[in-house]
Amino acid sequence: MIKQVIARRYARALFEVINSNLSQGDLSQTLKILEGMCQIFKEHEDFRHLILSPRFDRATKLRVLRTLLESASGGQAGGPVVKFFEHLVRKNRLQCLAEISRVFSLLVDEFQGVITVPVWSAREPSNEEKEAVRGKIHSVTGRTVKVLWSVDPSLIGGLMVRVGEAVVDGSIRGQLQAFRRRMVEA
Repeated sequence: MIKQVIARRYARALFEVINSNLSQGDLSQTLKILEGMCQIFKEHEDFRHLILSPRFDRATKLRVLRTLLESASGGQAGGPVVKFFEHLVRKNRLQCLAEISRVFSLLVDEFQGVITVPVWSAREPSNEEKEAVRGKIHSVTGRTVKVLWSVDPSLIGGLMVRVGEAVVDGSIRGQLQAFRRRMVEA
């Protein structure tokens, strides 16, 4: 919980700095850099333990991170991004990087008018079915939609969709549960 609060604070600060000083393309570039660094941390567990270790001084960590930022960004890491990572090192917040990246991605999506909608289905849908669902959600919301698909066999059939706080349960499991409630109330 505290890690999420910290991540939101840092992600929002980075978003505001990048958005106020630069262009929308820089938001996308910054997101790519964050995701690239997260991928490095995820794929190289020994490196992650090393860079998070208190045994290494900040200057060494900063040198290593600057090199990685250059590599992850193809030489495109600008001053604000480098300063952001320096700040993460100084405040010992690198362990929050994945969550910061996730929140930053949501902020960029929101800024660009994109909504992320989780959808659960009983089986893996075809590409045509996915596009039809995305199109339907787009027509209802009027916004660009990024769908996060999950397969949940316990739904038996149908879909369950969450848009914001609203949940639309069109699954067979949901219909059976509603039927059971009506029978108990009768």
